[in-house]
Amino acid sequence: MENKDLGLIILCFLSMVYTQGQAQSEVCYRIILDGNAYLILDHEFEYTNRLDISLSFSTSQDEGLIYYKEGNYDQDDGALAFDFEALFIRNSTLNYFVFNPKVTGTGATYGCHLKTDFNVSDATWYEVEFFRNKEMEVENDDGEMETVTKTGMKVNGQSFLVEDYMGGIGELELKRESFIGGFTNMGRLNIKKFNGEIKQVRDVISQGPFPKPMAVPGGTPDDVIVDCLEFPVPS
Repeated sequence: MENKDLGLIILCFLSMVYTQGQAQSEVCYRIILDGNAYLILDHEFEYTNRLDISLSFSTSQDEGLIYYKEGNYDQDDGALAFDFEALFIRNSTLNYFVFNPKVTGTGATYGCHLKTDFNVSDATWYEVEFFRNKEMEVENDDGEMETVTKTGMKVNGQSFLVEDYMGGIGELELKRESFIGGFTNMGRLNIKKFNGEIKQVRDVISQGPFPKPMAVPGGTPDDVIVDCLEFPVPS
């Protein structure tokens, strides 16, 4: 083999390693939160009709807000958002909550509240996918596969699903910003900020990672974000 051929092979190999490492670096980051700082993410993912997010977390705390997104506020009241959804820990169980009332504030709502039947505050890693109006293939009573719309979450492979709605959960009018680990006004939500680690926050629909934060109240990106390439996270 000529030297130039060997050099070309080495160059291609190094280029491949760099590209893979760069891609992993963009996707695989972990967030270390101390109960004070939290992340504000500005992204273009469209969550009006459906949502599907995956992440992993580890904590020893029995309460904490992991993910939060909300819509506009009632102009008359100003205390609560019309629409919001959240992933949080309370009493050591993981909860997924969607609030989507009728505009009049009366009648049926189209939200949900699900929670695990086991403790997630044991300082081990949990893989979570939470979703709203996700199309899934399931087996019907006749043994045939059919496509249905489901809302719920999977935690380490175990499913927690809402009973079927006619047409699924209604549209949510949500702002662009998503919050990881906390919120601007925690008193309104009546829950603590997250204290622990979160990694690999991804939008499942687009198969893309969430962007780095536009702001980190209570800290800086260097304080709370650690690259997984430099600091491997145990599985």
